[in-house]
Parts: sequence; C-alpha cells; structure tokens
Amino acid sequence: WKWGVAKDACGRSHQATAWTLSSPCILGFAVFFTIFELTRRLAVATKDFTQGIIQDKSSGMFRGRSVQRHGPRIVHALTLVTGGAVAGLAYELSCRPWDVARKAVRVDRVVSACQVHSVPSILIGKIQDEGWLVFFRHSVTHEHHESHASPLHRRMYALGRTLARVGPWGIGFLVWEAFGPGLS
Repeated sequence: WKWGVAKDACGRSHQATAWTLSSPCILGFAVFFTIFELTRRLAVATKDFTQGIIQDKSSGMFRGRSVQRHGPRIVHALTLVTGGAVAGLAYELSCRPWDVARKAVRVDRVVSACQVHSVPSILIGKIQDEGWLVFFRHSVTHEHHESHASPLHRRMYALGRTLARVGPWGIGFLVWEAFGPGLS
C-alpha cells in the first residue's frame, strides 16, 4: 500500500510541476521585474526633474527648506509605490489565464472522474460556454453583496480590494530602493 500511495503522490506532484513549468508565471515574473526596473529608472528621473523645478523656482511657494529637501523624495517614493502596484497588477493579469485554466481542468477531473477529457478539449469547452474573456476576469470567491449599496460604493469596494492586493508590492519597491540589495 505504501507504493500505491507514493505512486499517487508522485503522479500528482508531477502534474503540478508540469502546470507550474508551463504556466506563464515565468512570464509574470519577467513582466513584474521589467516594470520594477523601469519604475526605478523613472523614479530617479522624476526625482531629478522635481529637484530641478524646485531649484528653478526657489522663490515663491518652493522657498521653504522642507519642500526643497523632501519634495523630490516624496515624488520618488510615490513613483516607486505606484510602479509596484502596477507591477503587482500586471503580474496578476499575466498569470490569471493559467490559473483559470488550471482550475477548469481540476474541476473537470473531479466532476467527471469516470471520463477523461484532454486539456485542450476542456479549455475549448470553457471558451465555448463562457467566452474567452473568462480567462481574464477576476473570479471573486468572497464577493461583497449589498443590495442597498450604490454602484459607486461597490466600485470603491472593488478598488479597495485591488489596492490591498497590489499595494504591498509598491511598499516593497520603496523598501528595496531604500535598502538596496546590500542588506546584510
């Protein structure tokens, strides 16, 4: 019985590994880190640009020492946080179709355990039933249902959930830029 359990476990592990290696999470990481590097460069450029504007307009509203010192830093930080949120969202969107496909195959294998369908036939059936946009829609498991909530309230709730998902990546960009790879 041990060999049977081991064989089943290895078989499932092998299938999971195949899904992982064939998934575009590699593409997702490439998109994420490309946006990260572009954001770092853009943040430095916006910081320098802001510093130039503040120095050119040192009289008037920018004459305070605090604005001259902290203004470019704030612009730099905001650029990094925004870039991190965009990178997190891009990663999520690039991996979402594969997650939906993996779930569709898993559900088909559980629902029709006695019949074996090929992966392409399962995915083609999903496209025929729900359209190809199903691979890019966000499948919400815990949806916020309030019949009395206005459309604006529902959209703000969805925006808040999205920011909660991708916002930490922006903070991560900021921390990485502050401490860099030389952290011991």
